[in-house]
Order: sequence, then C-alpha cells, then structure tokens
Amino acid sequence: IGAACGFIVGLVLTSGTQLAYPLVTGGKPVLSIPPMSIIMYEGTMLGAIIFTVIGIIIESRLPRLFMGAYDERITEGYIGVTVTTSEERVGTAEEVLNASGAEEVKRGWENN
Repeated sequence: IGAACGFIVGLVLTSGTQLAYPLVTGGKPVLSIPPMSIIMYEGTMLGAIIFTVIGIIIESRLPRLFMGAYDERITEGYIGVTVTTSEERVGTAEEVLNASGAEEVKRGWENN
C-alpha cells in the first residue's frame, strides 16, 4: 500500500509540475517519462519505507502509555501469569494459583 501511494504521489507531483509549468522544446511532449520515472521510483521507495516504519510502530504498540502487569522478578527467571476474570471468580482463581505453588498472587495493578 505504501509503495503504491508513493508511486501515485510521485506521478501526480511530476505530472502536475510539468503541466503547471510547461516547457515546450522542439515539439517534444510536455510529460516526459524518463525524468518522471526517477521521481516515481523515489516516491515508491519513500512510501514503502514510511509505511513500513509506521507499521512497525503500530505493531509494537508504541508509544506504550500503560505498561500493564509487570514485575521485576520476571527478568530474574520467574514466570508471571495474568488472569482476567469476573469479580465473582477472583477468589477461585487465587485458590487455584496458590494450590499450584504460586509464590505470590497480586490482585489488579495496584502493586506496580
């Protein structure tokens, strides 16, 4: 999509410039393809690169405004489990995690 957008912008830019400021020399066509192709190629590459960078930023969920559940012990090799459940089932989820050998169970995000 980005490459196509860049190509179209390059085509419109060069065509519009040549039609707005015609430089007729010796009966040659006003819209000359060889010089236009360079600008269209550069527009294609620029559009592809910009859309790729935007896609990476969106897929990485940047900027991250809310960090979510995180504990520093995860970097030390511990395993963190996030459970999303209704208020009625929170007690049951805590019991299951404690019975499975959990070292600590945190409720919500209050301890971050």
